[in-house]
Parts: sequence; structure tokens; C-alpha cells
Amino acid sequence: MSSKEKVDRSTDEAFKATVGLVNAVIHEDDDDKRQEAAQQLQQLPVDKPFGVAVFAKDPTQTHACYQLRFNGAALEAKPAEEDELAIACRVSREHLDDVCDSPQEYFERPAEVELVWLMSRLAA
Repeated sequence: MSSKEKVDRSTDEAFKATVGLVNAVIHEDDDDKRQEAAQQLQQLPVDKPFGVAVFAKDPTQTHACYQLRFNGAALEAKPAEEDELAIACRVSREHLDDVCDSPQEYFERPAEVELVWLMSRLAA
């Protein structure tokens, strides 16, 4: 598939694929990649779930929600209701699709997965 091709995928597929890519980087044998990912995740509270909202165009309009939890070794994601957990951070559907459309590019440069939407949660 060329990098210009768009795949029709659900929000759930896009979110889980993005989380899967982050987990693949964490477990990569390349120490530089693993270290880069670990640096971004090291401050996440272990075993403390938090809500992530996905938005389509307007960041104030939630399109889908997920519960995300870092178990100390990997991120775990599952669908959630918006009122089930406090929404700690937001990510655009467009960004999730970009990661899914070019996984090797993001795998090679994990910092570009832009875990800022996760990191905004770290103060809690």
C-alpha cells in the first residue's frame, strides 16, 4: 500500500492499532527505539486507568472514548462510555489514521506518534 492510500477503518480499529504500535515499539529489540518510547511512557501511573476521547473535527465533540491503562509493560485499551471515566486527554481521529496509514514511519520514529495526548495526563 502506498503512503497516499487511505484505508477505511473504524475508530476502534485506528485507536487499537495506534496503541498496538506503541506497544510494539516498547518491546522492540532496538534499544534506541525502546528508550525513546519508554521516556515518553515512564511517567504514566501504573495500573491507573484514564479516559481518552477521540474527536473527528471539533476537539470539544467526542467521537469515541477509551479507557487506557499502562500496566508497567504495555498500554491496554478498551472502549468506554464518555461518563465512565474522567477524560484525561484527547486525540484526533486524523492523527490515529495517519499513524495507521504509515506505521513503519512511526515505528522508526516513535516520538512522532505524538504521545502528547497521553502526556497531558501525567500531572494527575
